[in-house]
Amino acid sequence: MIYIPTQEDIERVTSKEYIDALPDVENGIIDNAIREYILEVATLPRPLPSSEPDLFKKAQAGDDDARKQIVTGYLSFVIAIADHILLKLHQEAKPEKPADVSLLDLIQEGNLGLTRAVEKFDPAHTVPFPQYATWWIHQAINRGLEHYGKCVTRIPVELINSINDYVRAERDFQKEHGREATDSELSKILSMPVEKVTKIRTISEETVEM
Repeated sequence: MIYIPTQEDIERVTSKEYIDALPDVENGIIDNAIREYILEVATLPRPLPSSEPDLFKKAQAGDDDARKQIVTGYLSFVIAIADHILLKLHQEAKPEKPADVSLLDLIQEGNLGLTRAVEKFDPAHTVPFPQYATWWIHQAINRGLEHYGKCVTRIPVELINSINDYVRAERDFQKEHGREATDSELSKILSMPVEKVTKIRTISEETVEM
């Protein structure tokens, strides 16, 4: 059965006690980025259930502020799922082959799944968004895990917004023109180098493609 975080789970992974207990060294890397990230996420408000239908309608109509409000409101949801999966990985890992993946790696993959969920969710669905998003987040993390041990580049958290913008521009272009946009066309729409668009396309498709 797929794991869906409770409010208690979310409060636990954004608590000072949880953050203080995070290892100083993870996979040989001394990095406070994960602490700083969770501390920031802990301050972000989650949309009230009563306001979500209106936010999704605005997001579908092209309101970027509404879309980003939903995404940022559910970042703590991703942390809880990533923590749960990492715990399972450590429990199932063999002593001679420990789980070579960090919490930050899983969060970054999960954030991509969350972004996709917000883009694709239809408020008319009978499935609540948290349940819908959970599948996408698990899917993104599991697909990311398939690539670990090969050649996976950590995705900077700040790149998530660029991927968000890319997905939306790609979808809008296809609706208007009836075909997929080229990297060159998206480069002009997004005002970013073609090389960056290509990188974002690769990350988006390989990580959360269905």
